[in-house]
Amino acid sequence: MMGAILAVAFGGCADSGPKLGVVTGKVTFEGKPVPAAYVVFQPIDRPGTYGSAYTGDDGQYVLRYSRNRNGALVGRHQVTITTNPDGGDDETVPEEKPARRGSKGKGQQNRMKGIFEREVKPGKNVHDFDLGDQEDASSR
Repeated sequence: MMGAILAVAFGGCADSGPKLGVVTGKVTFEGKPVPAAYVVFQPIDRPGTYGSAYTGDDGQYVLRYSRNRNGALVGRHQVTITTNPDGGDDETVPEEKPARRGSKGKGQQNRMKGIFEREVKPGKNVHDFDLGDQEDASSR
């Protein structure tokens, strides 16, 4: 009986806090998946905690807001995607420079950065990004 009361009392904790939208998607470059890219959704309209994720080998990501919650704050976001050709995570802090795309060399992608703008709505959101399409930055 006490377990049921505790489950009810603490069951809502994971959903407490600001309104989030669940965000998933895929990062590609010229149509090919980009593994180990760092994706950051930073709120534009009001200060708030960012959501972030690393892409898997297939370029897919699931944004995480906090240790216990996936997603990003509802609203407009600047999305920064940074790649590391070594697959490591040594570049986790977005730079303040405009987006630039590196050249490809011998089958390896050079470090790239893309800056986009996206809207996160309540519920499920799918945001795919092609780092080869920097003109896409504010189109969606």
